[in-house]
Parts: sequence; C-alpha cells; structure tokens
Amino acid sequence: MQFRVETRVAQPPDQVFPVFGDKAFVESLAPWFMGVKVLRIGLALGDEIEIRFTKLGPRGPWVSRIVAETNDATGITFVDRSIELPWPYATFEHHHGILVDGTGSLLVDEPTFTVRPAIIG
Repeated sequence: MQFRVETRVAQPPDQVFPVFGDKAFVESLAPWFMGVKVLRIGLALGDEIEIRFTKLGPRGPWVSRIVAETNDATGITFVDRSIELPWPYATFEHHHGILVDGTGSLLVDEPTFTVRPAIIG
C-alpha cells in the first residue's frame, strides 16, 4: 500500500528540515489514540529512528534507518526504511520531501508498506 500527503508551509526547506529531527515534533504527528514515543532519532544518512506506540497500535520495536538523502536547489529529501517492524508490518519505506515552493515549502510524505499476512493488506 502507498499513499501521498502534501502540505504547504511558509518556511523554506532549510528551516523546516531540522524539525524532523525533533522528538517532540515527531511524537506530535501520531494520532492521539495511538501515541508514539521516540526513543532515538537522527536525520543523517545511516542514522536510525526508533519508536514505540504507547496506546493503540502495533506492539514491539519499530526501527528505521535513513537510507537516502538529497539537498539541492529543488529542496531536501530523505528516505527512511524500516529494519525492524512489529506485526502486522512486513515492510515500510517512507519518502520525505521538503520541496521549494515559492518562498515556502511543499512537504511531501509518501509511505509505502506491506503487511503480513498479505490478505489483511
């Protein structure tokens, strides 16, 4: 399964990018009924992000690694790919774009994932 979410913000990419490395910001993105606790986070190539769901949601560790990044005139992009997932997830890859949009940014989120058993996907 894959989906795409786009959000425009007034700040340029170089000001937006650092908030993705802020634990409190990332935790605030989860729906209130799920709750997320960020145990470690990083934005550089090779950094690992580890989260746990604190309310509803999958149980167990969710660990992703930054596997790609770009920073050029079009904006900043990075990809995190999960290396440890709780059931029912089998794979999870998340493409993040913080793209130049006039004087602000267009935030593009594109997660792609599979679940197990495949029939519930």
